[in-house]
Amino acid sequence: DAVASALARPRRLLSLLALEPAPLLELLKEARVKGSASLHQGAGRPAVVFEEATVLRVVAHRPDRLGSKYLKEKYKLSKRLKA
Repeated sequence: DAVASALARPRRLLSLLALEPAPLLELLKEARVKGSASLHQGAGRPAVVFEEATVLRVVAHRPDRLGSKYLKEKYKLSKRLKA
């Protein structure tokens, strides 16, 4: 029981990390407007709600160009770290 509860949060994040760039950005756009967004996982499984900050961190850590472009435009974030 303790192991299952400890793994609950990482399992939620895995569903977010597994998304392709376009659906992930749609989720971020929804979260930006509403403060959170729901990821529907399929029939019989409840939707998982993510806060904007969580989705933003996932997009920021991905190497794809689409996410980088969106972050630069909407959040004024650079993909490169300043030294």
